[in-house]
Amino acid sequence: MIRERYLNALTLALFVAIPFWAISAEEPFTITLMTRAVVFAIAAVGLNIALGLGGLVSLGHAVFFGLGGYAWVSSPTMPRTIPRSPSGHS
Repeated sequence: MIRERYLNALTLALFVAIPFWAISAEEPFTITLMTRAVVFAIAAVGLNIALGLGGLVSLGHAVFFGLGGYAWVSSPTMPRTIPRSPSGHS
């Protein structure tokens, strides 16, 4: 039991330290990766609560997750550039 507490404390310390390291080291990939991981973790926890505790099959959960993604892509702050192919042709 004590070993589990130390492991949980170490994991929490890493999760708190990684964003500060990524910002200070100017690592945009790490920041983006961790942001996506947190978004999917929130969705997974919500699904676990709906299915695990409530025993309900929730299609609304997937709908809200999809609507959030659609709203983000449709937002005016979304970059509208199309990446070029390696050969330089569009």
